[in-house]
Amino acid sequence: SMTEQVHPVRTLRQHVLGIILILAVTLTWVGSSILTQAIFGSRDYDKPFALTFFNTSMFTVYLLGFIFNSSWRQMVSSKSDSPPDPKENPFAHTEHPKFTLSQVSILALQFAPIWALANLFFNLGLRWTSIASSSIISTLSALFTLILGTIYGVERFTLLKVIAVFLNVAGVVIVTFQDVSKSGGESMLGDFMCVLAACMYAIYTTFLKFNVPSDESLSMFMLFGLVGIFTMTGMIPLLILLHFLKIETIQAPDSGTLGMILLNAFVGTVLSDYLWARSVLLTTPLIATLAISVSIPLSICADVLLKGVHFSVVYVLGLVLVLIGFALANIGEVPSSDHNIENQ
Repeated sequence: SMTEQVHPVRTLRQHVLGIILILAVTLTWVGSSILTQAIFGSRDYDKPFALTFFNTSMFTVYLLGFIFNSSWRQMVSSKSDSPPDPKENPFAHTEHPKFTLSQVSILALQFAPIWALANLFFNLGLRWTSIASSSIISTLSALFTLILGTIYGVERFTLLKVIAVFLNVAGVVIVTFQDVSKSGGESMLGDFMCVLAACMYAIYTTFLKFNVPSDESLSMFMLFGLVGIFTMTGMIPLLILLHFLKIETIQAPDSGTLGMILLNAFVGTVLSDYLWARSVLLTTPLIATLAISVSIPLSICADVLLKGVHFSVVYVLGLVLVLIGFALANIGEVPSSDHNIENQ
């Protein structure tokens, strides 16, 4: 059946685990947005490119796996494509890359620019608009994901999903208009950057699911570690260029700001992106993307508590539409037990 091609059978337990991971991710994202705005604002380190550089470079932490994990080292030394001996590593079934090292590297090389752009656009968006608006607009990636996912056969196209995404987008539009009427042009630019970020997120979610068939086929840590190395290498010349063009000068942050930047890179990038990538493979790209919308109530609370922002009734209405959209997409996707038996 169509379903079998779309994804391997997921158990309800995996789906629930995926949802829990996603909720953990939304917490880390909102925390990271609060930190990012603090770094740009109160710490006066207004350097979105440098921040993106710190965030992506932090991924290289994962490459410690080559020191601590014998199966990774075997991948480097073995010329053959045969997977290493599982007896050597008790975690073989989860950690075990079935991809060869060169395959993972090629994947990381393709993934790196998409990822860096998503991160950069989001940071630029946060510079000009509120945390709440940036997370609400991020949910547009659900629409992009549904379209791309359907084209590449990693999503089933159902009426319920279309309704879900429609509600989501309607909510986003309402919120953006409320924003513009409140603060004019600058937040409009921030909102636009967030739309571009959403587009990039959709591309990378679909890319991941399309190229990595299951959670076990490669080590996410290794993939992200290599993405870190490639983005770091690619961004250094870019930062130097921006410095000479006087678009963004290179300047070392003071120690307090550096602490915040490192914390932000760890929580908002290293931890959350790992959890998020696992959740995409456990659920579906659309659900993982729509889940970003759950971060909206959290970010609204953050704006209200930290900045005393007031939101209108219309704004809240937009938010409610977004949340209903998320719920509907999940209802359409949860694997039922009889459906699993029939596929086995």
